[in-house]
Amino acid sequence: MNSVLLAIGLQAWAGDVPSDVNEAVKAKASLSLGWCLLHTYPAHVEYGVQLAPDGKVLQLTLETSADHEKWAACMRKTWDGHLVPPTGLEKNLWIKGSWSIRDPEQPNRFNYDAVVAIEAGCFQMGSNTGDPDEKPVREVCVDAFTMEAHEVTNDAYGTWMAKSPATAPHNCCDDTYDTWDGDRPRPEMLNRPVTNVTWDEAVAYCAGRKARLPTEAEWEYAARGGQDGLYPWGKKFPTSNIAAFGGEWPKSLVGVGSFEDNGYGLYDMAGGVWEWTQDLYQDTDKRVVRGGSWFNTDGRDLRVSNRFALEPGPSKALRSVGFRCVQSNP
Repeated sequence: MNSVLLAIGLQAWAGDVPSDVNEAVKAKASLSLGWCLLHTYPAHVEYGVQLAPDGKVLQLTLETSADHEKWAACMRKTWDGHLVPPTGLEKNLWIKGSWSIRDPEQPNRFNYDAVVAIEAGCFQMGSNTGDPDEKPVREVCVDAFTMEAHEVTNDAYGTWMAKSPATAPHNCCDDTYDTWDGDRPRPEMLNRPVTNVTWDEAVAYCAGRKARLPTEAEWEYAARGGQDGLYPWGKKFPTSNIAAFGGEWPKSLVGVGSFEDNGYGLYDMAGGVWEWTQDLYQDTDKRVVRGGSWFNTDGRDLRVSNRFALEPGPSKALRSVGFRCVQSNP
């Protein structure tokens, strides 16, 4: 019998989450669980729903013989990382971070401030079958570093922005793709990766956390997760069940951590948003971004060796570009 923990972070605009909202969340979760378990044909199932002592994490403990991969796929469709609150309570509650399956003995993995320590090592960087700027394949070595497990979210960026002189991120060219209302993230976008951020703004955010943007080599080494595949998960061509892409707004921009992590415990290293890196692109003043994004419709764009370059200024504060930070290990 397998046992997993489903953790959903809750946070109220002010004060504790009202008890009637707790009950509504439990009812929604139970409905989704029941529906999905029915469709995965388990021989046995027991599950419990309870609010953690801090009142901010709803924990659903599931013990079942069901196929967890099928169950997870079903949950993504029925829950989709967010809750539609009862009428009149829309402004009192939001989901902070997407749901995901967790190890009951490591519930803190749900922490969206989580970081992953990556050991020093060497790898084959690039691809001989990719675009010209990915060639040739060469051995590159990196020192040990620590990387954020998730792309920086609107929630995290907003928390930092409130303590800094930074301004809210807004799309350079079309406010249709803004995920903020004024200087505050839209509630339904809190757990989405922050977008519309320039290279300089990403650098400033990381510096505020005593960190920096990754080099290209660090990024690719981390994305590969110890494997020698085309994608963070291996050689399988991307589908919407394993990565956030497809070009549909806002459907394709899902919460961070909505899919399985790679071999190093990093999430969304393919899809979600393009991620700024430190490096200049060849002999230009453009900066390299990596990973592909929700806006891409071709799965090849999500390859770990794929490179794209953007100007670092405000004209490239794009709907499909975000970042994550790293720290050099002593």
